[in-house]
Amino acid sequence: MEKTSNIYGLMILDNIGGMNSKMSMINQYLYSMINIENDYPVLAAVFDEILKTETKHLKLLMQLALKLDSDPRLWSCLNDQCSYWSPSYINYPTQIKIIFNTLIKQNILATRKYQQQIKQVTNKEVQELLMQIISDEAKHLNILEKWETKLVRKSDTLI
Repeated sequence: MEKTSNIYGLMILDNIGGMNSKMSMINQYLYSMINIENDYPVLAAVFDEILKTETKHLKLLMQLALKLDSDPRLWSCLNDQCSYWSPSYINYPTQIKIIFNTLIKQNILATRKYQQQIKQVTNKEVQELLMQIISDEAKHLNILEKWETKLVRKSDTLI
């Protein structure tokens, strides 16, 4: 159980502070929200709500890492080498079209990662948390795609 717990802990640490992690997702939304709030205040408020869910996910993942005997720092570990999360892990777009492309792509990649992890684990608590996160990410993706259609695709057809 200890070895399995350690493997699961490392997996969760990557979800916390790896390149494709909750820390990256939170900072991507935060940066995007700040950049759009003057031109798109309603969308910025939507991003703020999504941020609350993403922050909740981060907290739950950190608590789970601790239960799995892993130090829930903002890092990812591989082969006894741990790397702290870095702001270089996110993109810094300022154009609305690229903001949507970035957030949608990140959401899809994260969901695929969680789906793959569910297949690899037998721990029910880990599986249930990942399934809840996937469910929330699906809601976020739906919201992003609706807004993208409204703001980006609609304006593209006017050109």
